[in-house]
Amino acid sequence: MADMYGAICSNTFIVKDVEKFKAWFQGYHFGDEIELFIREEERHVSFGGEEQYPYAHPRRIDGEGYTVDADLNAFAEELCEHLEPGEVFSVTAGGNEKLRYVSFDQLIIAQEHPKEPLYQYFSSDDGNDVLLKRLRGE
Repeated sequence: MADMYGAICSNTFIVKDVEKFKAWFQGYHFGDEIELFIREEERHVSFGGEEQYPYAHPRRIDGEGYTVDADLNAFAEELCEHLEPGEVFSVTAGGNEKLRYVSFDQLIIAQEHPKEPLYQYFSSDDGNDVLLKRLRGE
């Protein structure tokens, strides 16, 4: 058996206050190798990295050091407080296990719609019928 490896990458988005965003973002976990990329003057932020078991859904670290899925609605509302008006946050993750199992997921949150985060997960474990229905939005 092998492990899943892949990458996580966000778009570039503008935050109101870089230092406040960084402090808040540290409370969430997208992976051990995630690196923030910041252009201070423009307040542009993005992040990414190569990960084992890449996942676009935000996580938290519990009291025992394990990761657990964060409440997506709470994450979206908190995030939107940091984003400049009109900004969109998008993070994509994808990976494979020796190309036998391939997965891809994406999270999109629009600052203007904090209560409507869009999260999708696709995997080669799903049958073709399931994947086609997801692509069609059924």
